[in-house]
Amino acid sequence: MVDTLFLSKKKFAQILRSHSLESLLSKNELKKFESLVSPSRKKDWLAGRIAAKWLLSKWLKSHFAITLGPNEIEILNKKNGVPKVRVVGKKDLSRNISISISHENGLAVSAATFNGKVGVDLARCRVIKRELQQYYLNDEERSEAKKHFGAEGPLLYWTIKEAYLKALERGFMHSVAGVSLQYENKAGLFQLRDKERPGICTDISYQKVGNTFISSVFLGNEATA
Repeated sequence: MVDTLFLSKKKFAQILRSHSLESLLSKNELKKFESLVSPSRKKDWLAGRIAAKWLLSKWLKSHFAITLGPNEIEILNKKNGVPKVRVVGKKDLSRNISISISHENGLAVSAATFNGKVGVDLARCRVIKRELQQYYLNDEERSEAKKHFGAEGPLLYWTIKEAYLKALERGFMHSVAGVSLQYENKAGLFQLRDKERPGICTDISYQKVGNTFISSVFLGNEATA
């Protein structure tokens, strides 16, 4: 099961007005935040962390009856850049939580699951140049994307593939040449195939919130073993 939370610019601003940074971030997170130089990078990083903390706070309360403040949920990064969770006083629980974060221009989304892996990606809707599409979509996918989702369709396919790579704990710099998507129009579902992992089972969710595509991919533990 995957839970997601989308953080709008309006909600982000409301949270910043009503909370201090010290109440939102752990000491380690504060150090990371202060080390960021670019104002836009700091803003996006903070939005992503808040989205993840708000999601995890609700998630822990509903699934495990655990109530914690935002600064008691620490989200740092592994050496490969993948976010990892540390819940104060809950080491065993922390180890089994998979969290994914995506942010762009002040918008943020987070997805979380337990005993599996999850990846999430967010992108403001736009038309991507054809020469860029060829790096992550084959001809059939490009045609299918435009047929079912219009000129912005290739971007939706991009977000799904990037979410898949995040679930595998790989970055988008890795090749997606062997990863293909097929859309089943009647069911409104995507099927993903990976030549390196034949038979892999994925649960793909996607939505359009305002002018933004959000996609998430869940992999059970058996798929990531």
